[in-house]
Amino acid sequence: RRARGVDVSQLCALLQEKNCATSGDERRFGTDVACSIDPGRFLCNYLYYLSLQRAASAAATGHEGAATAVLFIHTPPFSAVALPQQLEFAKAVIEVLCSGAADGGSGVD
Repeated sequence: RRARGVDVSQLCALLQEKNCATSGDERRFGTDVACSIDPGRFLCNYLYYLSLQRAASAAATGHEGAATAVLFIHTPPFSAVALPQQLEFAKAVIEVLCSGAADGGSGVD
């Protein structure tokens, strides 16, 4: 699975590796990291669809941001995983994407 330059399977593997970088069975992000092709139902699915539609529309018309890739990340509710752990996860996602480790080393320009 590739999302325009991002190897999603590699991204998940790197995040899962970071997730397990604690002592014992405790997960750094509070839950497992997994790849999926299902954005969920209702609002999440709709937001993902709109993001894909807008990115495709921008590319077709040549507007600024036409090279924008869309990556949907579904996170659990705060009642299941606390805000600090979710922020830690978001930071790890940004770090991995910016490092280029999930896209062959190109990083973010």
